[in-house]
Amino acid sequence: MKETRPVLVVGAGPTGLTAALELVRLNVPVRLVDKYAAPPTTSRALAVQSRTLELLQQRAIASDMVKLGNRGRSAALYDGAKSLGKVDFDGIDSRFNFILLLAQSETERLLREHLQAAGVAVERETEMVAFAQEDGASSGVRVTLRRANGDVEEVDAAYLIDAEGAHSSARHSLDLAFEGASLPNTYAIADLYLDGDVPDDALSIFIPEAGLVAAFPMGARRFRVLATEKHEADHAVPHDAPAPNLDTMQAAWSRSVPIPVTMRDLQWSSRFRINSRALTQLRHGAIFFAGDAAHIHSPAGGQGMNTGMQDVINLAWKMALVYRGVAVDALLDTYGEERLPIIHQLVSTTERATDMFNSDSHFMHTLLRHLLPQALGIDAVRRKGAGIVSELGVQYRKSPVNGRSEGHGAVHLGDRFPDVPISDSGSGRALDLLDPSRFTVLAVGVAPLALDGALYALRQIPSPSAALLAALGDATVAVVRPDGYLLCAGSAAFVQAQLAGWAGRWLNHPA
Repeated sequence: MKETRPVLVVGAGPTGLTAALELVRLNVPVRLVDKYAAPPTTSRALAVQSRTLELLQQRAIASDMVKLGNRGRSAALYDGAKSLGKVDFDGIDSRFNFILLLAQSETERLLREHLQAAGVAVERETEMVAFAQEDGASSGVRVTLRRANGDVEEVDAAYLIDAEGAHSSARHSLDLAFEGASLPNTYAIADLYLDGDVPDDALSIFIPEAGLVAAFPMGARRFRVLATEKHEADHAVPHDAPAPNLDTMQAAWSRSVPIPVTMRDLQWSSRFRINSRALTQLRHGAIFFAGDAAHIHSPAGGQGMNTGMQDVINLAWKMALVYRGVAVDALLDTYGEERLPIIHQLVSTTERATDMFNSDSHFMHTLLRHLLPQALGIDAVRRKGAGIVSELGVQYRKSPVNGRSEGHGAVHLGDRFPDVPISDSGSGRALDLLDPSRFTVLAVGVAPLALDGALYALRQIPSPSAALLAALGDATVAVVRPDGYLLCAGSAAFVQAQLAGWAGRWLNHPA
């Protein structure tokens, strides 16, 4: 049954803005509310990873982001002044072979501008104060909104996407377990200008026993500096301590890093503790959790904002198909089935990395000093590290959404389809062929397939590149999901049969 009620998105941070953008782009009516009077102006999350940029490139946003941000070309680790190794991002398998360092406030501004151009404005000073849903996923959710002037509105929504953040009121109201732990130590963080021998195109991470210090270049000698404040008896930081000032940051640097620098012109600073937690279920009837409402973790690797945005890109195309009555409701269950393993792995990995680099153990630091140079001297290790950080390695190989493959190429079912050249002449790349609104059918030198044009976009490639052939292997046809992951591959007849079987399982009106 086709829906007519809007989807309500709560929270206008990067996750909520991306959710609203995706839904309106897919012709789903949406409302986006936020309890704050104005968007935050502080930088907060900085890193935009390669996979996020690829997805935003298809949505005509990435180019503006790249113009505004600073490219981090590598990440270098040090013990004091001694180099422990470096991970270069030049080898990342993407046109975006860097970490883009851009203030979250700028990312949000660009997303808001695109949303406004699509005819949707953020409804500010509007708070969700209650909600109720009856049994049955298709019953929708009744939401009570309250505005700053006291006015109350009842909204009958088809779905609720909770992107309200770490203090999600819906998660608390449903009394959902947010499993995990609070990690030790406090962290001082500041955006400031830094003069000294610290590169402005690399992430510099210092891991002496005195406590981790990191410098992330934002361009024009402006840096985000982060420093661990260990909770030792004589150094404990009170919970009500003021935000760190220049002297605090300078002292933390000098305590851990022998490279002399001068810090100046502090722009913003804060202190934070790390909670490492995640939900065990992302869907509750017509309510879906995403971003910090679903998972919070260490900022190690700069994954949080990117994961939230990719959460809702995974969810939106499925929700649009169900909303329009094309797909069965069970397709929405695969949102959690696909994203939860990614989320739980992320929480675990960042927690282990934080514990390791902030360990009070002399043995652990000795081990790191000896093992890191060896590990980072191995090409495969560096490539693996770059793939994790860039999020290009995110995959859904065990997803029930996947079809089957008849080919034996480099790309597995559920993998991101690589942005390889389409032809050896150098004209065009795969990312430019993929349709973020439909399933893309890449056909190499075969006759046109019988396809529903509303659901599938056919791209015929008469002269494929060697890289594309390597990706496909024996397959002559590949089907790529709207979010860019391989659904099935094989001969034309095999894929036609696979799509018929897929439609029979997931669509209400299979062709």
